Amino acid sequence: MNPLSFSVNGLHVLISGGCGGIGSAFANAFLLNGAQVTVTDLQPLPDDLIQAGVRYEQLDVKITDVDSGFLVGTIFLIEPLGSATLLTVFMGQEKLIVSVIGDSDFVLNDQVGLSWNLTDQHLFKSENGLRIS
Repeated sequence: MNPLSFSVNGLHVLISGGCGGIGSAFANAFLLNGAQVTVTDLQPLPDDLIQAGVRYEQLDVKITDVDSGFLVGTIFLIEPLGSATLLTVFMGQEKLIVSVIGDSDFVLNDQVGLSWNLTDQHLFKSENGLRIS
């Protein structure tokens, strides 16, 4: 009998000791079956195995200067989409797409600061993109 033969879709699962061995296997099984998984462990995952991320619609965008304390980028493309506007922002070599609700007063080449609420940030496994927190 498969221990995950019942539905875990939409459940939140906490796995202690989930960064390796059987805990990691259970975390992956729950993730693949639709659960939201939070992993804790005394031994953290190495930095090259995890990535932090936030959904583009949860980024806050403001006109700023380089010394603002925000992640700073330059607007490369503006795409009005009715009730929202998509901004393509270059931060060094990285390109981000950010959604702004409502009318936008941004213009090409504006320096903008990007920020987000830390509760909207999640961790993902680098190897497969699965969310681990």
